[in-house]
Amino acid sequence: MNKIDLQSSKYFRIELKRIQQKLGITSIYVTHNLKEAEEIADRIAIMHQGKIEQIGTPQEIFFSPVNEKVSEFIGRPNIFSCDNLLDLGNGIARADCQGLSVVIPHDDKKVCKIALFPQDIYLSETLPPGPSINRFKGNIVDLNISNEIVRMRVQVGSKTLLSELPYHLFERMNLQKGKEVFLIFKLKNIKCL
Repeated sequence: MNKIDLQSSKYFRIELKRIQQKLGITSIYVTHNLKEAEEIADRIAIMHQGKIEQIGTPQEIFFSPVNEKVSEFIGRPNIFSCDNLLDLGNGIARADCQGLSVVIPHDDKKVCKIALFPQDIYLSETLPPGPSINRFKGNIVDLNISNEIVRMRVQVGSKTLLSELPYHLFERMNLQKGKEVFLIFKLKNIKCL
């Protein structure tokens, strides 16, 4: 079975969506890749063992998963409610989110919530060099180790965040419950609602 490369696959999805919109037809696209679904869909249906668990827009699915099955399938995003927003210009803003000050992508729309997937939180034993934007200090409060991925719950202020690392990276680091760690939120991967 031949597979197409990532660039061709993305082109195919964009072209498929353009044709579908031009013709004004409804279509069903089946995938296990959530990024693909978000790229192509106006609405997403999450199924588990033949049963529809949730139907909604990509934003509804990401920001309001209806149960643990949906949350697990989409990657257990860290979801924050935002209290205040300060436009910093150049397409970014600072959002006060449940005690954390987070720089986010901003397109002049109101932001009520942000979401960040566990794999998009960079974790380090030492303070990484660079600007202090979206950098936080916390303590590991729980570890869930599997053969491929290690999920860690990290307490940052009053918020508990879920971060994950591939097992081979976790093995190289001296991470354990109670250890102080540094986290960086990757700006380009923060989703806003």
